[in-house]
Formats: sequence, structure tokens, C-alpha cells
Amino acid sequence: MGEHREVEPPSMTGPVIDEWLQSRFNEEQSHFLSGIHPLSAMAMSVDGSAFRESGATVPDLVIQRWLHMCDSNRRYADQSEHSLIGVVLRQKGSWEAVADVLNLPDERAAQEYYGDLVVRLKHWPPRGPSRL
Repeated sequence: MGEHREVEPPSMTGPVIDEWLQSRFNEEQSHFLSGIHPLSAMAMSVDGSAFRESGATVPDLVIQRWLHMCDSNRRYADQSEHSLIGVVLRQKGSWEAVADVLNLPDERAAQEYYGDLVVRLKHWPPRGPSRL
């Protein structure tokens, strides 16, 4: 397996995102949001017509932190999937088995997928150093 650098886990949201989300929802909605992934909460906070019609904007710092959350979560998923593929290869011994697990058409597609995954892991961060 290719080498990849570990990333320090960030807090799930941080005060900037927490405060912004709290400002977007009432108490009952905020309680509901506490049980869902922060990226889903962010999407829910801006995808409704009420937000669009209100003319409200998302502050630049919130956008910056939101992007950082997207990148971090994508990185963790990639690292985990890299490990998952390694387990399947060790336990099942074939790229065909990897293709089956990943629901890909064949072993070549699995190898290409893995190659793309390794490239993403080597080229971190995706848009240059974090400014946070």
C-alpha cells in the first residue's frame, strides 16, 4: 500500500460554525441538528427557500471553515477507504473481491479507483495549505 500522511482530527465544527448554525435555527431545530453530521446541518441551513428568499448571506469565515470541514471529512473517508481496501486484499486476496465490495464492474475498475485514492492521499491538502 502507498504511504500517506496522517491528518490531525479537527473538532467537528468549532465555535464559528456552531455559533452560525445556532443563529440559523430555533431551539427545537437546534436540538434536532445536534444528532446529525455537521456537514448535513450546514447544507440544511442554506438549502431551504427561506434562506434564499431572505437575502441572508454566509459570512466568509463560515464559508472558509465549512470548506475546511469538507476537506477534512473527505480526507478521513479516503484514509479509511484506503485501509478498507487493504483489508479486503489481505483477506480475500484479489482485486476482483475489492471490486465486489466497492460495487465496481471489475478488477481493473477497482485498481483504477485505488490509484485515484492514492493520488488524493498524496496530494493533501487539496487546495494548498490550510489558512485556519
